[in-house]
Amino acid sequence: MLQEPFSHKFPEWQLDQALKDAAGGPLAFWHHAIVHSPNNSESLMSLAQWFPGATDLVLENQAAFAKDAASQYGIDPERYRHTYWGLRPDFTVRSRDFSTVIFLEAKGCVTGKSWIDPKEIRYYEFLKECNAATAKGLFYIVPSIVREDCIRCLRTYFSNEPSIRTGVIFWEDLLPLIHERLLRVAFGYILTNMEGIKSLYAWQCAAV
Repeated sequence: MLQEPFSHKFPEWQLDQALKDAAGGPLAFWHHAIVHSPNNSESLMSLAQWFPGATDLVLENQAAFAKDAASQYGIDPERYRHTYWGLRPDFTVRSRDFSTVIFLEAKGCVTGKSWIDPKEIRYYEFLKECNAATAKGLFYIVPSIVREDCIRCLRTYFSNEPSIRTGVIFWEDLLPLIHERLLRVAFGYILTNMEGIKSLYAWQCAAV
């Protein structure tokens, strides 16, 4: 990891978009030992090591759960429809037979209050009830500057179900994968803003 982290200087949506645009998305780092465990944050493992039996994986980006997928996840249909149908994880990695279900939640530089009763508790509860899956996980992707807050959150809210793997990945460790896309997204935003500013300035001058 870089000695002077800087991923927190980018808006969350730009980091998220860069990862989406990267070839393979999260599956591209499946074998990279960059996942920190909340129980031993200095120990690094890969998702492949944590889920050695996972095969035939598919990636879904911010995809809402299908209305009729309750039976595939092994969840009571009424419970699924009223409680979980509207959930939309940032990234879902699952096997085609639903025996592996992993949620990846990408965040920017969030404040301390955001780590209190986080919305991802709903994803954790979903995984608890997901009887079809034998391999389950919930992982944050965050700037390393919020390392302590994130690990504290994982230990507080996501540690009572041993069948669900949890951990954190730092954006800084993903830079080799996303740096080109991140530059493209950030520059595109700047150029769009410049065009808007130019038009606004011209309007202002004409109005005066």
